[in-house]
Amino acid sequence: MSYLRGLSFTKGADVNGENSNNTGSGMSMGMMSAARRGSYSDLEDEDEVIDEKDISTEMKNDQKPEKVGLSFNNKNESLNTSWLNSPNQSHHLQTYGIGAKLLMKMGYQEGKGLGLNEEGIVKPIETAVRPKGLGVGGVRGERKRSDSKDEDIDMLSSDDESDIRNVPKRIDLFSVIEALEMRDVKVPKKYITLSDKYTSSPHSDPLYNEVKETFTLLNNLNEELEQVDGQEKFLTYQLKDLDFKMKKEEEEHNIASAVLKIVEDSSDAVRNVNREDYQIQAITRTVSRLIEPMTKSYSQIRPIFVSVIATVIPRLFEAYPSIEGGAPTPLVDALTEWSLLYREIETSSTGNLNYFDSLLLTQIASIFQVIITSDSTLDNKNGQLLNHIHDWTYAPILIDPQLCIRKLIEDIIIPFLKDTLSEWSPHSFNDSAPTYIIDYMASLPEEDYPFQEVIDIVIKKYSNFIDYEVNDSFWYQSEPFDTEAEEGILRQIIRLNSVWIPLIQQGKLTSGEPSKVLQASLLRFFTSYNYFNPPKIGTILGVVFRIVESLLNENEPQALILLQFGWGNNWIRELSRILDQTPIEAANWYSKWYSFITGQREKYHSKLIEIFDWYFNLALAIIAGKLARDNIPLPKIEGNMWPTASEVSRFLESNENLLNTEEVGSIVNVHGIPSYQLMSSFKDVVAEYCLEKGMLLAVERNHFHSALGHPLFTIRSGTGSKLWCYIHDDVLWVTRLTQGVEDVEYEPISLDSIKEYIIR
Repeated sequence: MSYLRGLSFTKGADVNGENSNNTGSGMSMGMMSAARRGSYSDLEDEDEVIDEKDISTEMKNDQKPEKVGLSFNNKNESLNTSWLNSPNQSHHLQTYGIGAKLLMKMGYQEGKGLGLNEEGIVKPIETAVRPKGLGVGGVRGERKRSDSKDEDIDMLSSDDESDIRNVPKRIDLFSVIEALEMRDVKVPKKYITLSDKYTSSPHSDPLYNEVKETFTLLNNLNEELEQVDGQEKFLTYQLKDLDFKMKKEEEEHNIASAVLKIVEDSSDAVRNVNREDYQIQAITRTVSRLIEPMTKSYSQIRPIFVSVIATVIPRLFEAYPSIEGGAPTPLVDALTEWSLLYREIETSSTGNLNYFDSLLLTQIASIFQVIITSDSTLDNKNGQLLNHIHDWTYAPILIDPQLCIRKLIEDIIIPFLKDTLSEWSPHSFNDSAPTYIIDYMASLPEEDYPFQEVIDIVIKKYSNFIDYEVNDSFWYQSEPFDTEAEEGILRQIIRLNSVWIPLIQQGKLTSGEPSKVLQASLLRFFTSYNYFNPPKIGTILGVVFRIVESLLNENEPQALILLQFGWGNNWIRELSRILDQTPIEAANWYSKWYSFITGQREKYHSKLIEIFDWYFNLALAIIAGKLARDNIPLPKIEGNMWPTASEVSRFLESNENLLNTEEVGSIVNVHGIPSYQLMSSFKDVVAEYCLEKGMLLAVERNHFHSALGHPLFTIRSGTGSKLWCYIHDDVLWVTRLTQGVEDVEYEPISLDSIKEYIIR
């Protein structure tokens, strides 16, 4: 229901026609309004503004005011929206009224001090009005203001405190009048005068009712004006938005028409020429026109660009299937130029294939499929595929070459590799090892490997090949091993240690731990080997020694510890058992083992030979009875000379980093010498020479040279002859005497003269 029907407002009369009867002590509401707009409204003109149903008459007759029609700034609006908020009013204006407004007009800012330099008081001085006739001593209360509604309550005497609840709430007529004037609405003077009167006597009951009705009337008017303003702004925004969209659609339509004309001209030009170079030139001119400023902004320009060049792309790839390192060909020249033009309309990568790359990728994939299905050898196929990948990666053609190569590898290369690996086995020594996978991996960044599934296949096959617990492993191949089989096994294990295991250790792959499988298998073999039967050339033991040798390059201390605790200590234990049970067989057993090792010395690393020599010399001393079998100085792991295979594995695993440092000697040692650093001496050379000639060098207990203090040795022949000697500065000194050998003269001889001296 409208409360303002029949009411209209006009601008006030000129200030010279003002005949104000307001005699209030402060500036009246009319004066304040006039001060703001520079004019006053005329009381006498008021009757001409109000409709024949005079609002004042309706108020006097206590009739509820009705909403009236409103005319302002030559606008007639239907006020039916309510989505804008009412204006925020200054706290000072609501609380202190005209005084605060006058101060603000003179430059005062709320929250700052008074005066030119803002050095005055900030908070206004509060006043309290005493009821008429009440003395100073009768004041019990104080003036209160509500923060939410800004109402004033007069100070009450003790007799009137019980009536505080009957004091009516203050009506903020001033604020609503001010809000209307801020909208350029000329409020009739009678309402301004009423507001001034109410400010002077806020608790007059007759005046209060009139103010309340007026406030309702004007406030409703103000709210409808707010709705009108909001609706106007909303409609204005919609009109601007529609206008913008229409212009954009019209612009897009014009561009589309221009693009269509260019494409039609291109089709005619290509159809009218037969030569390949002329067709390429015609297409180049067309796509150059498409990326001109007027057309390049068209939303569909990229697929249209690609559709134009697609008319000749298949024929060019068929004629020139390889870009051959970017060498000039019609295909390379055309694609390079078109790629540069396409970059003008698509310069950033979004992680998805763009239209240009997608077109070329289809042709490249077709070439890859032709290579894979050909009758060429596997090496030849891999070579061609890798060359294509390299060429397309570095040629200035593909917009996002890395993404394209990844798609080719995922969609074509990975399935191809799986097929080839299904037929490959480490037992097939003549087949190409799958190291070519590493070359494919190098074509992509390290953090972008899609090869994990392929690598899992390779590592699984290698693990089965080296696992002592798998019946199909190389451990159970038929003996004897010929040179080809031995070299083939060794070659596969070297590839595993030098190629695949480092990739796993570097964190690039996560395909199990084949190094631990090989380590455990070696220990399992050594601990289960029958050392009583000396090996022969071509048996598995010779292959195992070469495998240990191959591990020296990866981790020398670890490899030598495997040899010592896998073979050496167990071999000495078997010798002790033979000496206990059949001592007469010890020399023959020793000789056969020595012949097996020396027969393959040229195959072994010098580090392995030093370990072998150390154990053979130790065995000679044990056979000659120079060392008690219950006190043999063998390497130990935490005090144990005979650790099990699992104990050695745990030790190697827990000391993996330590075994790469000199500190290992404090854990595994023989009389303070690190076990993996056991070295041969000249004595070992003499002992080895004697064995080759059928003699035996042995240490004689408690016999030392009286002058030099060197220990004395004896060299015994198979006939029982004996020659006393000692070694000094890598020279062998001997004597033919057999009595008082500590004090007699010795003479130096060469090794070749030993047999001659014993015979004499």
